[in-house]
Amino acid sequence: MKRVILPRRLQIGDTIGIIAPSKHLSDDDHFILKRTTVVFEQMEFKVKPGAHLFAVDRYGYSAGTATERAADIIELFSDDSVTGIWCWQGGQTANMVLDLLDYELIRTHPKLFLGFSDNTVLLNAIYQKTGLVTFHAPDPKVYPKEEPFASEYSQVEFVNRLVNGEAGQIRKKSDWKAVRPGQAFGQLIGGNLRSLLKLAGTPFWPDTQRAILLLEDNHIGIPEAEYMLTRLRHMGVFAAVSAIAVGYVYGFQHRYNRVAQFEDILLEVSRDFTFPILKINEFGHKCHNTFLPIGGAAFVDTEKLEFRLEPCVV
Repeated sequence: MKRVILPRRLQIGDTIGIIAPSKHLSDDDHFILKRTTVVFEQMEFKVKPGAHLFAVDRYGYSAGTATERAADIIELFSDDSVTGIWCWQGGQTANMVLDLLDYELIRTHPKLFLGFSDNTVLLNAIYQKTGLVTFHAPDPKVYPKEEPFASEYSQVEFVNRLVNGEAGQIRKKSDWKAVRPGQAFGQLIGGNLRSLLKLAGTPFWPDTQRAILLLEDNHIGIPEAEYMLTRLRHMGVFAAVSAIAVGYVYGFQHRYNRVAQFEDILLEVSRDFTFPILKINEFGHKCHNTFLPIGGAAFVDTEKLEFRLEPCVV
């Protein structure tokens, strides 16, 4: 079992690095970054953009070449003036940087690393290769108001988890549901399902044994859920995990709410297994987001609607 490394919590005056490991930033993002920087400065944090934050690759999609995007990650991990690194947004191409990172340097220079969506690949790969606990967290954008981190809930969760170091029961913003009864203790892995599956068959796939698997997704429907969850079953994931926590699944909760929900498909595809399933709405796309430690220990009791985190920063 790998040695788990807890990153240092943020303190007043610390610097947060901003990177774009996947999709490039738009013209509007210049303004949004300024607005976001003001909010962090009001919290008494500094912001340091990565050197290639506004780069664009030759195909007009990614924020620079894979080498440039990886260089930003390594530069900020190497920079002793930076305490946390936050991925600006997702996309499709974050996995291109995985074999370009210096994992030994990351292991010996541990710090907060935050992201979600396509950056699920980085959260899980860094934890798998180094033991460093990373954080499933919304994009740091505070504008427009629909952005998850623009909500009071998400900003309070940021301070509570990463500044104050609070653990324990996750603060509820919605009704939770016990999909399958049971209790489980394990280390959190996962995040965005479609992105997580990019790691299948690679050395970056996280250890699923006795883990609590987090699952969310964005624009998917019933057939996508069926094939992706079936793939997890074929990979032996359902035989290994101790529990699954389902977050907010935008496509289902807006398009298919009268037919089936993602957790209904999960229950059907995993019908031969007994691991508990808890449905919450505090992580995912287009919703209020808590901050969940990938690699951090947690306990779930679905019947009591409990989801408790162990301390995940020092």
